[in-house]
Amino acid sequence: MFDDGLKKKEREVEKILTSLFGYKKKFWGSCLFFEKLRKKILFRKQKEP
Repeated sequence: MFDDGLKKKEREVEKILTSLFGYKKKFWGSCLFFEKLRKKILFRKQKEP
């Protein structure tokens, strides 16, 4: 019962994300892009004294 409710919530969130970002692939692509960007920024900060 609890699991089913959780899955339903996940599906609702997925629907919202899908409608916001067009489709999942696009969404995950942007996630990866931001993750790479974040790592670059962290790397630059580490290099600076």
